[in-house]
Amino acid sequence: MDMLEEMFDTQKKLMKMYFNRANSEKKPITLTGLCIAMAQEVAEAMDETNWKWWKKPKKFNPEKFLEELVDLWHFLMQSVILAGFSAKDFYRAYMDKALINVKRQEEGY
Repeated sequence: MDMLEEMFDTQKKLMKMYFNRANSEKKPITLTGLCIAMAQEVAEAMDETNWKWWKKPKKFNPEKFLEELVDLWHFLMQSVILAGFSAKDFYRAYMDKALINVKRQEEGY
């Protein structure tokens, strides 16, 4: 099994744990909710980059930045899985889009 498939399998196990915990107060997980969660994780990652030029910069913490990216990756994988795609589907779509992006750069897009 490759690393991407291993991560997707791990995420599926984690998702089963979420869904198996009965809690009537939990809202159903939706793709919209996951998109909101991803946006929040991007914002949290941005906060680690000192993007606020008007504030005194803090020391960059690469571990904290990576942690936020991993949180984002969890939500992204969950979105891909809930939308009905596999790790292979995601890989293929990525590779297809990468070819398009390379061509765009070569053609001055």
